[in-house]
Amino acid sequence: MWGGDTFGMFGNTYDETVDCLDMVDACIDIIKDNKWEKAMEGHLHTVKYELERQIANYYATRDHKST
Repeated sequence: MWGGDTFGMFGNTYDETVDCLDMVDACIDIIKDNKWEKAMEGHLHTVKYELERQIANYYATRDHKST
């Protein structure tokens, strides 16, 4: 569907961005109860929010592109 569309400022596809978001979520789950959880969690959440922002911007702009 959107898999081939160039996405975001780094040229990732939509599908790659969603895959990255899934991986970050998995990392957040894995580090629970780790002694370094707090140190890692903030960085992972920063990445997660940026990926979510890019996905939201994709949905907001894809329907408004002129053809």
